[in-house]
Amino acid sequence: MELTTEQADELIVNTALAAMYHNDDYAALEESAGLHAAVTAALEPLVDVELTADERESLRVLCARAIADPTAWRLTFLDTVLAATPDAP
Repeated sequence: MELTTEQADELIVNTALAAMYHNDDYAALEESAGLHAAVTAALEPLVDVELTADERESLRVLCARAIADPTAWRLTFLDTVLAATPDAP
């Protein structure tokens, strides 16, 4: 998996915003506010990126974890995204 800096930045920002606004109680009542919708929106910048099915699924799971429990998963998420970005600082 290889991402540009712009793709990585968008993914990180989208995931962070989704995590900040994620509310399990509200998501249970409003289908469009669920975790699946948040993950799909966060991964939108990568829709045209060539990823294997395994890479895409792993990233989807990691993104979902980072949204649902950012304290536990944000560093793993950031490390994974930045490792896939060759020109990252």
